[in-house]
Amino acid sequence: MTVFDYQNQELDSSNFSGAKLTGSTFRNAKLRHSNFTYATLRRANLSMADIDGAEFLGAVVTDSDFTEATGSSIAFQFANLSRSDFSRASLKDSCFATTQLDSTLFCNANLPNAAFTYAEGYGTNFLEAKLPNASFRKATLNHTNFRRANLRHSNFTDAVVQGTNFSFANAPHTEAVRTILNHCIFFQTNLANADFRHADLRRNTFTKTNLINANFRHADLRNLDLSTCDLSHSDLRGALLGGVAFPPGYYRVICTPGHEALVTPTTVVIGDVAQPLAVWDAKGVLLNDTAPGLADWWAANKDAIAAAVRNT
Repeated sequence: MTVFDYQNQELDSSNFSGAKLTGSTFRNAKLRHSNFTYATLRRANLSMADIDGAEFLGAVVTDSDFTEATGSSIAFQFANLSRSDFSRASLKDSCFATTQLDSTLFCNANLPNAAFTYAEGYGTNFLEAKLPNASFRKATLNHTNFRRANLRHSNFTDAVVQGTNFSFANAPHTEAVRTILNHCIFFQTNLANADFRHADLRRNTFTKTNLINANFRHADLRNLDLSTCDLSHSDLRGALLGGVAFPPGYYRVICTPGHEALVTPTTVVIGDVAQPLAVWDAKGVLLNDTAPGLADWWAANKDAIAAAVRNT
């Protein structure tokens, strides 16, 4: 096996398509707009390389070193990047769509506008990574680490994310429509204005998380403990709320046999002990109409509920 040493060389627009480059070094090389399509780069060293506009389509780039690599609009589609290290790399506007990311490291990487659509990964590490406007649409991520990551305006629509740590992540305005998020940790996570419509959020741990203005319409929140979270102005219309532990300041008021009202100064959640059925604001405006006949029930009980609101 031939091992090549291209360290510090000027190799812009080079064609390495299909090349066997296992163990080769490109450390600090200039590789702008170079072509590595379907190349084999196992255990290669591209640390500090300038790979602006380079293409790694379908390449095998496992166990390789991209630490502190730089560039923009790099194409990694369909590549296997498992166990490679992109820590502290700056690769804005790059495409990682349909890549394999098992145990890949992106710690403290700068990846604004990166596309991870359809990517698959187990144990991928985005610790403190900068991922504003990144797309993880339809990705499958298991046991991923997003601790302290910047995920502002990121998109997880239709993704499957399980066993993942979002502690201290800054993720306002994140889109997670129809996303399956299970067995994840959200500790002091900023999810203000996040969109969780139709998402499956069961079996997650939410602790001291900012959910102000979050949209939970028709999401499945059953049995979540949200008691330490800020749900101010969140939208729960149509959400499944059975067994949810709400924050302090919510008061349960029994209104009729078999029904109760979960009350704050601004909202009322009406239902039974096992499954809350509807959310109303303090003025009696219906926010959640998932159960038949609730409008009539509200008309008959609104005075008692209004009194309960005034007394909180």
